[in-house]
Amino acid sequence: MNKVELFNKIINEFNDKKILNDLILLGSWCLLIYKEHYKSEEIPLFKTTDIDLMIPFPKQIKNKVDIPKLLEKYGFDPIYSIRKNYVKFDNPDLRIEFLTPEYGKGTDKPHDIPNYKINAQGLRFISLAIDYKIQIKYKDIPINIPEPSCFLLIKLLTIPKRQNVEKAKKDIYTAKRLGDFIVNDPGQKKRLIEIFSNLNEGWKKTILRTVRKYTDNLYEILNNRNIENNKMLDKKDKYKGMER
Repeated sequence: MNKVELFNKIINEFNDKKILNDLILLGSWCLLIYKEHYKSEEIPLFKTTDIDLMIPFPKQIKNKVDIPKLLEKYGFDPIYSIRKNYVKFDNPDLRIEFLTPEYGKGTDKPHDIPNYKINAQGLRFISLAIDYKIQIKYKDIPINIPEPSCFLLIKLLTIPKRQNVEKAKKDIYTAKRLGDFIVNDPGQKKRLIEIFSNLNEGWKKTILRTVRKYTDNLYEILNNRNIENNKMLDKKDKYKGMER
């Protein structure tokens, strides 16, 4: 069984057990679904070993499934980090990791998901996928997934934090290729600008620094939009206090 076949079996199993609706798929496996859905050669394809599954609302889960036991029959073993006790599930071909958005001060401890008998690592940035989630049918199974523009922006926020050089290179390549697809599609380009415009200033600055360094076409689009927004704010400030 190859990686894609195993991925498909896991997705099908999670759908049958009604787990899939509680999750949002993140990471490079999204590219496989984008590529099949949008039929674009510009979308890169990385079938990595890591399947990243986000649990957006851990406390709202009502379903009860023993996920470790479910994964065991596909050859996945739970692997716990030594220091923080995060759990990942390893198979010779794939690794599954559960994530959840981190807010406020955050914590270095895993977030327990008792109904699924797992825990999830808290990460920032991925909360964007909740606000800009779409559902795409893959092999006739509806999967929650970030909009391509949202996926791209999360990548651009992640790149500066990468400590693994090889993973950083893959992220940069993915951002360039997916960026080409988005820029050349008017609807996707519009969504990129809309989502970027709604981000906080800190995230905008991080993204602009990243695209300025690695991809000129995205920098031109996003920087121009940012300048326009700032001009509008400056214009409003100019007349502030003059209202009757």
